[in-house]
Amino acid sequence: MRIREIEPLHEEIYRVLRSSDVVKDKAEFGRDYFGRSRNYMHVLAHGHLAPSADAYRRLRDRLSILAKESQSSETGKVAAGFIRRLDEWLSRC
Repeated sequence: MRIREIEPLHEEIYRVLRSSDVVKDKAEFGRDYFGRSRNYMHVLAHGHLAPSADAYRRLRDRLSILAKESQSSETGKVAAGFIRRLDEWLSRC
């Protein structure tokens, strides 16, 4: 029996935004959504690290802007759902 690996929240957010054509790659996501360097996602993945609370706060803020400015109500709803999950995570820090 194979155990399914749980996808980290930041990877899930990236995957959804990428599939919705909101971001084109991990470099853009790391730079524009985390406010970090273009290789931030690479560093997280290869170091088996989680984003810092500060990086998650920046991600939350950027998703709030996306939710407000989105032309698609579906994108806005998805962003709002991720914001709620990030708020839960941040409340535990």
